Amino acid sequence: MAEAERKGHTITFDVLYYAKSRGKVDRMVEIGEKEGEYIRMYHPVLNTQIPHEDNWHNFDTNTIDAKSVLADIL
Repeated sequence: MAEAERKGHTITFDVLYYAKSRGKVDRMVEIGEKEGEYIRMYHPVLNTQIPHEDNWHNFDTNTIDAKSVLADIL
């Protein structure tokens, strides 16, 4: 992100989901599950860990050449 900003690109974020759980541990689980859902749905190009649907603690590894991908993006 810092490299993108140095090159004049603006970085913005949107809140996609607000956790409903009250307890800290429950909230962490809820957020982890939702993050895994979004990763599987949107396939972010720089994300190398794709969480399993049945257990977000387990994931498949997607190998990428991050420098090459970033060079293409930037």
